[in-house]
Amino acid sequence: MKKIFFISVCLVFILFKSWANTLYTLEGKTISLDTLTAHRRTILFFWNTRCPYCQTEIKRLNKSLLFDKYTNIEFFYIDIGENARTINTYINAINLSKKIKDRIFLDRSGYIAQMYDVIGIPTYIFLKDGKIVYRTFYLDQKQIEEIFNE
Repeated sequence: MKKIFFISVCLVFILFKSWANTLYTLEGKTISLDTLTAHRRTILFFWNTRCPYCQTEIKRLNKSLLFDKYTNIEFFYIDIGENARTINTYINAINLSKKIKDRIFLDRSGYIAQMYDVIGIPTYIFLKDGKIVYRTFYLDQKQIEEIFNE
């Protein structure tokens, strides 16, 4: 009986861990967090459409050519706690570029944000080989070059 209970608990833990590490695209497809963070250099931008500071940042990033310069850095936009319809309505209203739209992922439960200790938004998390090396609320070219030695 104890073995069955132990196995059940282990299965629940494994299933929760795999579910919790899952992000969704705007089309409803799933992707694991490990897939996003497997790149050598990654920036995760945590945001939400209801956050006025996030709105300012996403519009600034949309106008900026900042990430066209850094082809060896992966940049992903992680929306916290919203559904695809809400996000699509917002990004269509501001005419968000396809380049950014294709890199938006949904953290429906907020678990991914919690894993990265995101306290406020907007938040940028810099990763090298999957490890956090820096976090900030504002992003500029100087930071990218200093942190990633570009």
